[in-house]
Amino acid sequence: MNREQRILSAIMTSREAYNRINSLIEENDFSEQGWLLVGEITNFYETDYDVTYIDRDTIKDIIARKFPRAAKIINTVIDNLEDVSVANATQEYIELKKEALQHTIAEKMLSNEDYADLLERLLTVDVLEEHEENTVFIGTDIDDILSATSPDNLIRVHPASLNDRLDGGLVPGCQVAIYAPTEVGKSMIAINLACGFLGDGRNIVYCGNEDPSRSMLLRIFNNLTGMTKEEIRSNPSQARQAASHNGYNNLVFKEMTPGSLREVRSLVEKYKPSVVFIDQMANMECRSSSKVEKNEILACGLRSIAKKYGLVMIIVHQASDDAYGKNILQKNHMYYSNVGVQGQMDVMIGIGMDASYEQQDLRMICLTKNKLSGNHENFPVKVIPSLSRVED
Repeated sequence: MNREQRILSAIMTSREAYNRINSLIEENDFSEQGWLLVGEITNFYETDYDVTYIDRDTIKDIIARKFPRAAKIINTVIDNLEDVSVANATQEYIELKKEALQHTIAEKMLSNEDYADLLERLLTVDVLEEHEENTVFIGTDIDDILSATSPDNLIRVHPASLNDRLDGGLVPGCQVAIYAPTEVGKSMIAINLACGFLGDGRNIVYCGNEDPSRSMLLRIFNNLTGMTKEEIRSNPSQARQAASHNGYNNLVFKEMTPGSLREVRSLVEKYKPSVVFIDQMANMECRSSSKVEKNEILACGLRSIAKKYGLVMIIVHQASDDAYGKNILQKNHMYYSNVGVQGQMDVMIGIGMDASYEQQDLRMICLTKNKLSGNHENFPVKVIPSLSRVED
């Protein structure tokens, strides 16, 4: 069975394999019929979020209905597919893509051509390759299993109403998305979470590429000190002392312009944080043909970093236009993503606000995805915009 057949078999057999290599797949890797089949596999997975594999008869029926003239040839391709080791096939494809990129980069270096975008692409492949799990668990003791979610190993979040619904906190290695329309309070929620972590003695890397860095740092001071901008200006020494007491020195704030996966990984390796914030993911650099693909590649790469280094990754993301003026947000309200970004998240926190909530300084927390406890409640919280604080 040739390479094309192995990859087609792998991604039809396993949605996980598809998710892992989807960002690397290119048309020139396949025959005309193979590429058409890849397109239908993609449509199938993106239409049904819950499906974990694709039945061959089902995809053949789709092909017959949509491409009757080509159905005989494509169905022959499907019939010739054999069972493969999904892990081996996907890893082989990743290694081949990596070798091809390295070769192209070397050629461009020799001819003094720009190759920065190819380096970024290579980093994405590296991150995906490192994501492969090498640990095998056989007869693992229940105490070891339970230790991962014991209170001592969980990272508590603030406010308490959110922490309770996350079953006591975040598990290292997980990824969280905060999303809302513009001016609803995405960064305010993120800052409140970050300051809660700082107060608990956690080391934080906060990557900001949206607002000016000193404006964000002032908002962090507001939260940590409980002082408004005017109060801080009147008594900066008091603010400095209060912020330091509440963990300000555990913060590394990085102004990214606009940042990349490579840059995030370098920061993680240098500062070894417990939690990393990306505010905002959609602004980051990434070689892709569309916004949808870009968001999925970045979400996948950031998740791999979280798992590799055993930290919590929290991304701030824009909500789609149809989320404006709504208290209740859904998973599909994420900006330029119906499935891809959502699939890379363990927790998704939508922030809703209508005109009434805005007047009352309230926000609706919508747990649209919650692998930690399964709780998907929507619940209101009080906000203090001048302090970037969120309270029960």
